[in-house]
Amino acid sequence: MRRNTTDLFRQLRRISKRTIRILLYLVAGLIFLELLLRAGGFVYFHVKEFGSDISPSENTYRILALGESTTEDGGDYSWPAQLERILNDRSNTIQFRVYNRGVGGANTTFLLEKLKVDFDAYRPNMIITMMGTNDDNCPIIYNEESIVIKLISLKEYRVFKLIKLLLNSINIEMKEDRQIENFLKKHNIEYLKNNFENILENLLNEEEHYRLAEAADQYYQRNDLDLAEENAKRAIAKNPEQFGAYTILARIYIEKKEFKRAKEAYLMSISLAAPMDALVEIWKCCQDPEISTSEIEEIYREHGFHIKISPDIVLEDYKSIKSHRKMWILANELRHRNYNKIYEITKNKRIKYKAMNYPTRNIDELKALFNGDEDILFVSNEENFKEALENGEYEDYFIDRCYRSFGHATAKGNELIAENVAEEILKDVRK
Repeated sequence: MRRNTTDLFRQLRRISKRTIRILLYLVAGLIFLELLLRAGGFVYFHVKEFGSDISPSENTYRILALGESTTEDGGDYSWPAQLERILNDRSNTIQFRVYNRGVGGANTTFLLEKLKVDFDAYRPNMIITMMGTNDDNCPIIYNEESIVIKLISLKEYRVFKLIKLLLNSINIEMKEDRQIENFLKKHNIEYLKNNFENILENLLNEEEHYRLAEAADQYYQRNDLDLAEENAKRAIAKNPEQFGAYTILARIYIEKKEFKRAKEAYLMSISLAAPMDALVEIWKCCQDPEISTSEIEEIYREHGFHIKISPDIVLEDYKSIKSHRKMWILANELRHRNYNKIYEITKNKRIKYKAMNYPTRNIDELKALFNGDEDILFVSNEENFKEALENGEYEDYFIDRCYRSFGHATAKGNELIAENVAEEILKDVRK
């Protein structure tokens, strides 16, 4: 009996050792796969972003343009795109590459977060910023100052994302197969012939959701919240993937102080497309005491933004904050903090930094955000636009008036910005 017991313990020990060995191999394999996926992603990103025309050669001068929608918008006629063309037309010795890293709806905190990644991805020789106006609407979000070692959420591991992607692909494939099968059972060529007009009408109606979402936004701007809500819901009914309508609906619910419904609408928008304006605004839901700041911070982390929300300010009524000078003071503090953080990073990395102000704005407003002894070249867009507006129409240079004295620029307005900053860059590079 004693011998049998001893043999049993030996067998259990051998099984335990094998199990532990298998687990160790499994963990090592997962770690290797995680590193492989991250390395592959890094290589893919560089190939996709840089292509064959980007190399570490000194003859390629890389510029990172940082800003919000006033930088992002315009496509080939945005100011960064036009800046690249102007610089290359005027330089015979240096090849310039300008990367448009504008993000519509972002405030300086989000832009600073993205910049940390962009530095390694783009390896810029120069940074140009034109940013800060969106801080007025979002002054309570800030960067974490302390560097804390923390466990990465399971959702952030590449292996987890790969497994999730494979499972989703299988589910989608099975779902599509069933949909095709059901369609073929239900419909035939004869059906398509007989219902051609209805099918065509449905296709045309697919574009209607854009018009409804635009109408919802217009009603929201006029503070007609009921009509805004009605049109937003109609847009969603036409197209359940209309993420813009969900964002507008969330804003309506914020105004109505229905914060839980606002949170649901923001999350729907984020799940569909992760638009920056929805991410920037979702903190407003924390005005409901039952929605914790940590809950919203986790949403930010899931999308790569390690930022904090100031809970003491959230507890105050947002409307009362927005209506008086405190909101401006908070926003200015945020701008000051983030602009100086960008300067600190560029200085440590020995990258040239140009801070550019918005069209028509006084450059002293931008200079006031710094101490005055920094090695920064300030680029003013006040005089050039003042002269242009005196000799031309406002609509020649701007498509709207969303920032009072200026708005989102037309191709001509962006060209004026690009021409202005190009002169300063060429002077600096030729020194």
